[in-house]
Parts: sequence; structure tokens; C-alpha cells
Amino acid sequence: MGFSTAQAYAESAQDGAISLATAVSAHLLTNCYPPVHSDFHPFAVEAIRLAQQEDWDASLELPNGRVVSAEDAISQLHLHVFL
Repeated sequence: MGFSTAQAYAESAQDGAISLATAVSAHLLTNCYPPVHSDFHPFAVEAIRLAQQEDWDASLELPNGRVVSAEDAISQLHLHVFL
């Protein structure tokens, strides 16, 4: 587990073997401890898309009502490998 697992998920998404959403969900459920609840998965995918557009400061509202920047989401959920 860890970085190499996340990297494998990201490469599978890049190659088109699985969708980005599937790769991110797998990472958040199996590669994070504790696992990140599935309610947060669409938010993580959106954070990746915003970061890819270099909109790091964009605000995202979490399912629990908390607001974070795309940059914070990428960092807190260990999503850098998907960029």
C-alpha cells in the first residue's frame, strides 16, 4: 500500500483501463487509513480536475459542510499522484 498503490491506480486511469473516479475511489477506500467515506469521492475527483486546471485556490464544499481549497483537498487526501 501507499504511494506505489496510488501510482498504479493513477496509471490505470491514465491508460484508460479504469475511470478517474474508479481509481480515486479505490485509492480512498483501500489505500487510506482510515478509509475515506464514499460521500467524499466525487469531491476528490473535482479537486483533481481543478488542480489540473491550475485552479488551486478554488473552494470546494465537503459533504459535511466544511469548505476547503482544491490544494488542501489534494494534500489532505494524498491525491498528488493523480495530477
